[in-house]
Amino acid sequence: MCLHHGDTPIPTLTRTHELRADSSSHSPQSPPAFTARRLTGTTFHVTEVDDVYDEHPFIYAKLVPAAGTLLLLDTGCGGASRNPEAAFNRLRDYLERCPVTDNDGLPLNEGGKMEYVVVLSHCHYDHILGVEQFAEDSLILASGHDPAFLAPETLPQHSLCADLGIHAPSYRPVLLSHQAQITSRDRKTLGMTLLHTPGHTPDEVALWDEEEGMLYVGDTLYERAPIIFPSEGSIVKWLGTIDSLTALVTGCGPKGEYQV
Repeated sequence: MCLHHGDTPIPTLTRTHELRADSSSHSPQSPPAFTARRLTGTTFHVTEVDDVYDEHPFIYAKLVPAAGTLLLLDTGCGGASRNPEAAFNRLRDYLERCPVTDNDGLPLNEGGKMEYVVVLSHCHYDHILGVEQFAEDSLILASGHDPAFLAPETLPQHSLCADLGIHAPSYRPVLLSHQAQITSRDRKTLGMTLLHTPGHTPDEVALWDEEEGMLYVGDTLYERAPIIFPSEGSIVKWLGTIDSLTALVTGCGPKGEYQV
């Protein structure tokens, strides 16, 4: 099993500006604001390449054609790039229009034929600034661990948008319980279980894909940097989360097969 964090899958627990421009105005030769590579048979790792916040956020896209759905984990910084020539600088445009080599040269959701279900690992700006592109016609899911933390009136503060002097996106998430099964609008399974993983923030979640042996943990772990605890974070709760995720990983296969 490979639990993903950073640019390379590793056998351990891992981490899974609002500049608006018309992507069609760029030359086909312009580099896109995002890149994608295949992680598993169903899931792609999408990276925002050169965002204006220098966050380079990770986004995960799981294709479930049987349910007519593309499941997104996070939406990044929205696509605003330091490169003024960057093409496809809106995440949704990239998913629906940009060819991806690892997807047989086709966009991940060509023409927007599949509906979207968006899971937000937590509400920090570098995970939610692209969510308004999906808010009107897509199911947006988040943690039900601490509903008050995600209240619209506190979102500018808790998302850190207020600190940056930027607009906090407007969206109405459906709050899910611990171990909720992620489904499409018509209740078809998407093969993911949502786990409450408070610590980095009260609303942090992970997604567990048992069939493919992948655990996507948002900002609960970083590969090459110390864990960041904002004022609302709790190292005590984080340690409890790590214990729970370790137990999940080490208990899901033959002894000795996995490393933590």
